[in-house]
Amino acid sequence: MNHLFIDQASITRRKDNSVIDAWGKAEVLEPSTHRCRIESVGQLVIDQHGKEITSGTSITFLGSVPISYEDEVHWNDAFGHEMGKTPIRIEAIRDFQGKVRTTVVNLP
Repeated sequence: MNHLFIDQASITRRKDNSVIDAWGKAEVLEPSTHRCRIESVGQLVIDQHGKEITSGTSITFLGSVPISYEDEVHWNDAFGHEMGKTPIRIEAIRDFQGKVRTTVVNLP
């Protein structure tokens, strides 16, 4: 199954949103790079607020990946352009024993 995860995406994590600097921004941690599968899709997803939103990109990470809705995901598309967006939906896919096998992140 590892051969399906040939792409790479980096996640820039925001520290704690309650800790804000003088310019009103949350502190940013070092980006972490993860193997993934990136697909350009047009599908309706339900965001964390229960609204239907059209997702343009779906990224599937192998295993559990630390990510939140305030973080920013960066990747290169099929044409080599660098993209960066925040998630609209994050879903952990578990096996029958409860272990997280993949993390699916939908982006606008």
